[in-house]
Amino acid sequence: MKRVYFRDNVDTREFFDAYMKGNGYYSLFDILFPSRWDDKQPTFYRIDKTYEFGQAYRLLKDLAGKGCIVSDPSVYSKYRYSLGNLASELRDMKEYSIWNLSLVDLQEEYVVFPLFMDSTHTLEVSNSFLGVSKYSKHPERVLMFIEWLHYSQEAYNLFMYGIKDRNYILEDGKIAFTSEIKRNYYIANWLGAPYFADMRYERNFAFLPDNFNQLYIDAAFKNVKPVRDEMARLGLNPELSKETSDRIDKEYEKVSDIRNAMMDILYDFYSRIDQGNFDTTPEMLTAELDGTGAEKYLDFLEYWAELRMK
Repeated sequence: MKRVYFRDNVDTREFFDAYMKGNGYYSLFDILFPSRWDDKQPTFYRIDKTYEFGQAYRLLKDLAGKGCIVSDPSVYSKYRYSLGNLASELRDMKEYSIWNLSLVDLQEEYVVFPLFMDSTHTLEVSNSFLGVSKYSKHPERVLMFIEWLHYSQEAYNLFMYGIKDRNYILEDGKIAFTSEIKRNYYIANWLGAPYFADMRYERNFAFLPDNFNQLYIDAAFKNVKPVRDEMARLGLNPELSKETSDRIDKEYEKVSDIRNAMMDILYDFYSRIDQGNFDTTPEMLTAELDGTGAEKYLDFLEYWAELRMK
């Protein structure tokens, strides 16, 4: 039988990030110097000097050597599915929301299995804002619309999907678009629709599990811990006075160039691996980072923690 590899599309930066998080690390202040959940006091580990970073590199190199990874993720296209030369792919769950699906024309050929890590990781919070122009004659109507949109499944269906049996059909509660909608489907992603997405009301495609919405919500809160709670456990004050904040900002200005140089080197390392080039080893990366004055940046992080101690 012909052997089939996954030929996965791997983003190197995200791979290393997930591997580190899966092995007990998290970012207390900076991804260059992660901390560990089992630390008893604020501690910063330079990422390239950790055992796990080297392990991630060797694992990724081994997978690439076996042909399990596409050589250049930047040329990845959804058409790899239709060509039949992609058996499976790991993607961020958020990409499978109703407005970010790349498999809309391949509902019968691929299925999605939600996966998430069992290790503890930080709860990431991001805010979305809705701007109302000062020239709006009836700004209150904007808020009325938002309230209407999130009030019921019927309202959400109408705004996000269109008119039932004209723009879309429902089969056992799952959605399928008409040909006309499919042609314009990707344009919608640029028109602000993701801003209004509400997982309570989003309809699933046929290839998604019946309980996908609940799996998505559960995964978002599984084994997560807010950074503020972790800071409190370590005896760090999440709130700072203006005076202390100014002192930190002043010290950061002295080392910001060092951090920028370190990030450039690290991302260049990731970029080369993205292109299938593993010539730069973690040891070589460490030598490059040593030349930036990295120890001065570590001194700043320890100063940051000292000022936050309660």
